[in-house]
Amino acid sequence: MTLRRAPLFARALLERLNVQGFPDVSQIAEARRTATQLAATLGFTDADTGRVALVATELATNLIKHGGGGEILLSQHQEGSAEPAVEIIALDRGRGIGDLQ
Repeated sequence: MTLRRAPLFARALLERLNVQGFPDVSQIAEARRTATQLAATLGFTDADTGRVALVATELATNLIKHGGGGEILLSQHQEGSAEPAVEIIALDRGRGIGDLQ
């Protein structure tokens, strides 16, 4: 699998979701719902839409459980005649990892 980044001009930030650092199922559901709607709007198959939903759910859950809350950024991009893609970025507010060694 090759991962490619679309040029910046081809990206459009569509949603910025704030996720608080306490358990709230509605925040996870909102992230999943928003990502699902974006994928469906872009014409993703049901299977691919499900994958996008799973990624959004996992990222939102991890922000709450491990990251002290944060933001989820959803964007779409398309490079030339390639199929559209969804990019999901999770930005946490955690302390980070102290010592990896």
